[in-house]
Amino acid sequence: TQLIVHKENPDMFDILVYLFENYHDPSGQLRTSQRYEWCQEGIPSQMDNPLMYDADYVTWGFPRWPQLLAKGQVIAGDVKYFPPSEREALEAQGIVSLLALPIFAHDRWYGFVGFDVCDAPRTWHRIEIELLRAAADTIAQLIERRQAEKRLRLTQFSIDHASDAVLWIGPDARIL
Repeated sequence: TQLIVHKENPDMFDILVYLFENYHDPSGQLRTSQRYEWCQEGIPSQMDNPLMYDADYVTWGFPRWPQLLAKGQVIAGDVKYFPPSEREALEAQGIVSLLALPIFAHDRWYGFVGFDVCDAPRTWHRIEIELLRAAADTIAQLIERRQAEKRLRLTQFSIDHASDAVLWIGPDARIL
């Protein structure tokens, strides 16, 4: 990953943005995969990087991330101050500073949205973190809406294609 400083304003950083989704593999192990990415023109995409898919946080070198992010905590700062396994993995990708914010959908930790800076150390200010946390909450609402629409389409398909009567029993044991 390579990011470029804005030539008009050397204090402005270009940032690589991505979204990771958590899931459990068949053995129950928590894993994560990159689902979306935004790169400025000229910045190589990581979407084809196999390290960004089906990653186990511990093997990946990020054992503390699930504990912190699942509690709603933010991971931010200059990579040189991160634990050795994280620092090694991030520096190998050319990342100097990062911000990772948890995303919660349906009251569960869905994954995280991240912002990488690769050209210079960067301090993330509280107001920036809170603004980006609001963006992460908006992403969570979109995920919840998409999942609800998918369930609705599946239910409608089931009803439309049923050859016999459909009996639905609600959570309170009422027949619907």
